[in-house]
Amino acid sequence: MKIVRTGVVSNINDMLDKLEKEYASGTISELIISNHGEFPGEFEIGGKADRLDLMSSTQIERLKKLLSPNAIIDIRMCYGIGDKNGEKVTQDLADKFKCRIRAYANQVSPFGTRPLYSYDATPGIPFYKRFFVDPAGKIFYPQK
Repeated sequence: MKIVRTGVVSNINDMLDKLEKEYASGTISELIISNHGEFPGEFEIGGKADRLDLMSSTQIERLKKLLSPNAIIDIRMCYGIGDKNGEKVTQDLADKFKCRIRAYANQVSPFGTRPLYSYDATPGIPFYKRFFVDPAGKIFYPQK
């Protein structure tokens, strides 16, 4: 099993170039993509024009080729599925990539831990027992 963090990338093509250089076809079982998130369904990699939902068919095929048969893409961007549109966009991504997609409705950090300023949202729970990722995360499965 290979769990992959893309590292710092400037756009979608840069991410794909780095992944293709590092990993053979069909070997990525979990891909973690993180960035700041502000609006549901807008999973930006390098800017407004470089969103996962705006990937070209060529880019989609490049990514699909790298994924293992049971792969999951973990999109760690705050508020990604914060509304119905965010959930629809994420379901569309699962269908396009033919893999499971995990996304979050609230805050999540790139490392899977809650941001420091959200810790007061869990009063009475010791730090070491708090969630490592947003408990409002959801997994979307390919339907098409």
